[in-house]
Amino acid sequence: MFRLSRKVEFSLMILKHFSGRKKLRALGLNDHSDQNLSSAVTIARRYRISFPLTQKMLQKLKQKNILTSIQGMKGGYQLARDLREISFLELMEAVEGPVNAVRCVNNKSSSCTYFEGCEIIDPMRNFNLKLRDFYANINLDELMNFSFRKYFLNKNERE
Repeated sequence: MFRLSRKVEFSLMILKHFSGRKKLRALGLNDHSDQNLSSAVTIARRYRISFPLTQKMLQKLKQKNILTSIQGMKGGYQLARDLREISFLELMEAVEGPVNAVRCVNNKSSSCTYFEGCEIIDPMRNFNLKLRDFYANINLDELMNFSFRKYFLNKNERE
């Protein structure tokens, strides 16, 4: 069964943190700072993620231009782009590398012992393309601001 990795889950937590800070700032309610910066230490403590893993996730997100960082005593990380501009696929690949549902999608026969006589290579590649398209069409703002409660209230009203 497919499951998101802890790294993806932690990255979502980190981005939700920054998204919340941005909203507070827009309302004039944040902690008197003129930027939406958070340090790796702050995030690690707040969400109980190990500091080394937090640092690693922040660096990966920075390398892929999802976060930016500012050096110095009052430095930290902040969102580089609006969450509407970042797909779930982009986040997953920033954290885990290429998203492939099966080994054979890269035409590498050495990655699968059954490659030579396999009858389902094309259907599996098709599945992989559909999965990637699905993830690419979910933006992080949509994902982060989904209200399960509102969804079911609206669904019951439609029925």
